[in-house]
Amino acid sequence: MGSCQGSTVDLQQDLRMREVMTKFQVPMPYIDEYQIFQTLKQVEIIQHNSIPHFDLIYSKMGDSSDKMKNLVKKWRMKYQQHNHPNLLSIHNVSILDSMKLFIPYTDIILLIDKPLQPLTRHKKVIMKQPFSQDEILFLLDCVVSGLAFQQQNKIYPSGFDIDDIITVKTPFNTEIYKLVDRYQKPIRSNLFQDFIQLYDDKQTLNELKKTAFFSPAQIEAIPKKDKYLKHNRYKSDVFNFALIMIYLIQAKHPEIFDWKKWTIDDFALRKTLDDLQMTNFDENLLHIIEIMLIIEEDQRPDFLELDEMVSKLFSDLQMQRLQEKYQMQDFFIIPIDKPSDYNNQILIDNIYQYKQQQQQMVSQTISQHQRNDSQKVKQIDQSQASIKPQKNEINNSFDNNIVVTQGKLHYSNGFYYVGQICNRRRHGFGVYYSSDNQKVTEGTWIFDIPEGDVILYNQPEEEKERSHKNMSRKDWVQYKGQMKQGQKHGIGVLYFSDGSKYMGNFSFDQAHGKGQFEYQNKEQIIGTWQHDIYNG
Repeated sequence: MGSCQGSTVDLQQDLRMREVMTKFQVPMPYIDEYQIFQTLKQVEIIQHNSIPHFDLIYSKMGDSSDKMKNLVKKWRMKYQQHNHPNLLSIHNVSILDSMKLFIPYTDIILLIDKPLQPLTRHKKVIMKQPFSQDEILFLLDCVVSGLAFQQQNKIYPSGFDIDDIITVKTPFNTEIYKLVDRYQKPIRSNLFQDFIQLYDDKQTLNELKKTAFFSPAQIEAIPKKDKYLKHNRYKSDVFNFALIMIYLIQAKHPEIFDWKKWTIDDFALRKTLDDLQMTNFDENLLHIIEIMLIIEEDQRPDFLELDEMVSKLFSDLQMQRLQEKYQMQDFFIIPIDKPSDYNNQILIDNIYQYKQQQQQMVSQTISQHQRNDSQKVKQIDQSQASIKPQKNEINNSFDNNIVVTQGKLHYSNGFYYVGQICNRRRHGFGVYYSSDNQKVTEGTWIFDIPEGDVILYNQPEEEKERSHKNMSRKDWVQYKGQMKQGQKHGIGVLYFSDGSKYMGNFSFDQAHGKGQFEYQNKEQIIGTWQHDIYNG
């Protein structure tokens, strides 16, 4: 990392990292941490190769100020007392005070969750598609356990809303939900405060009403402009979270508010609950949602009580809760004494992975491998590949048969691949490049086949007819979405060279199902497509 004297190399690195840091869009609670790191003379953001969805911040600095010591103390307390699998977490690796050449140093290594997107940017939310029962159960588990932990530790929520639910990927490439941590209690406006502040601005207020979630106590306090409302915040958030789940189940906002009287419309609420009975959801799950929507606050459960109900629900459904699968030791990294050995040793010696998850990953990849062998798919050019030795090659042995390494594959056509490899094939997260160093495919691979969330890059060809009527156009430049067996399959977005895009369902490389086409001028066409052809 260089010496403290500030060489030219150090200066260049400092300028480069400051430029990188300014591009970070980090949700709370990490704003303060990133601002501190931006002021340091020596700082580096290291992207994990084996854990591509996490950011590892490594810093060594000569600073003995009380401010830095207090910051270190806060991080230690956060790591020791306020970490939870369902909160955006600081996975503290090492914070050491030391003396080198009579200069005080503070060595800090942090592993921080890298949020992908808020729940409002979820594919199904954007496409206004209903969530399945399993998806709702998964969300219920994540949110309730996280808020129950905060309540137990007396961490008061600061206006919980749907954007506080964040999508994060675990080291096992599993997408889960986490909550923005309120440990630092940042001062921020929330929808309840916004309504009070904008109460006399009727036009703006009418727009906000379309997406509002309020508890009975909150909505009644708005016309009184009681911004210091005394109520049980957790029970209010229980009510709001139930409305969020109904919104996701029905793919539309529940209309239960009487905005003229500023109260809950009992009849509309009853109708909303009756409509839920028409779904094929488990009756015990629907009963929990109904209990969460009890008007009387003293009869409504808080998150600790709700957590017990959710545990019983999962037990009745013979399902395992998420917090029992992904504990904090899954992401644990022990201290590093010699940073110079980082590139070679951190992933070999320091990553502890839960044995049960290893076994699950092995069984999934083996079964997927067996299915893939019977399919004729794109990009089967592994026979031409040669592995270029890497100085920092990393072995992750899941069992005797599956060995994943980090390296580079070269192909006879000049293309190459950088990422995780198994048996001389692309397996895990990696990027496939063309001979002129342009990205071709980026994402997850299973034995040489793109699978799951993938980004495809394309050199567009000339296309005479540029409309929403035919999605087999050759002028597309990028695809972001789900893939199955090397083909576009699931929810995705297809971008075209003229600035238009298609968002919707794909099936075996074709636009097939509900979707939305948006022209460059923002004109939107919503309908269904069959085998790439618009069907109205």
